[in-house]
Amino acid sequence: MLGNGKKYIVKINIPFSITGTLLEGICVNQKEGCISWVDIEEKKIFYSENNLEDIKAFDYESTPSNIFFVSKKIAIILDDNGISNFYWESGKSERIVNLSKILADSGYRGNDGIMLGDGDYLFGSMSKKAPEVYPGSIWHYTKHELKKIQDCHIPNLFVKLNNKILIADSYKKFIYEYSETGDYKGLWSDWSKLDGTPDGGCVSVDNNIYVASWGSGEIIKLNTDGRRIASIKLPMIQPTNCKIYNNSLIVSSATVGLSKRQLKKYPASGKIVITEFF
Repeated sequence: MLGNGKKYIVKINIPFSITGTLLEGICVNQKEGCISWVDIEEKKIFYSENNLEDIKAFDYESTPSNIFFVSKKIAIILDDNGISNFYWESGKSERIVNLSKILADSGYRGNDGIMLGDGDYLFGSMSKKAPEVYPGSIWHYTKHELKKIQDCHIPNLFVKLNNKILIADSYKKFIYEYSETGDYKGLWSDWSKLDGTPDGGCVSVDNNIYVASWGSGEIIKLNTDGRRIASIKLPMIQPTNCKIYNNSLIVSSATVGLSKRQLKKYPASGKIVITEFF
């Protein structure tokens, strides 16, 4: 079980009026100063640059779930039919990996993932209707070869920490560690006694891991041993992802399943917020 860790109070900014249903898949290109994310339920992708002063929203033909890479020219997107390039100028996509047979045609979609190199992806799939009954999977795709690693109900996180990849099963509330080629190494962090569920996250330059805790409205900071060392509370109960951008944390969230009372209590639900780094 994770320790409580230090609780921080940080300044939180809600800069955007855009509200989504299931915002996820944040990707940051710090060098080019741009950022992208998706709304899974609404089938939209978003792009912003210039310190997040302007946001462009695009309708997407499939169900997007994760942005592997973003630049001022393109985004590489995981969706329910595979992997595509999306070109911001034209607003059009180009399919580069077709995985329809194992995803959309079988009642699944992509969920979270990481690009390990040119044409090398580690990603997860999950059932669209009943992930608790029909487990998803962890997949490794490279050089036109697809390998199933193992079943995982709701694969999330996909954070590279030194020479390993951290992957959460959000249904079981465990975070596991894998090799860079997807070989299972063991349990890394047990969240089963906590209120929240591990979702998306990121790693800092000093190798601390930041994880969005769906259901508890927190960002939880872990050390390299998977121990909770700090946390912050957010004005949202279902944070889905967080990434570091200009010495701040950008956090996405969802409104899925929330009542009117919960939406009033957590006014940033379904929005993107920016928090101070902690």
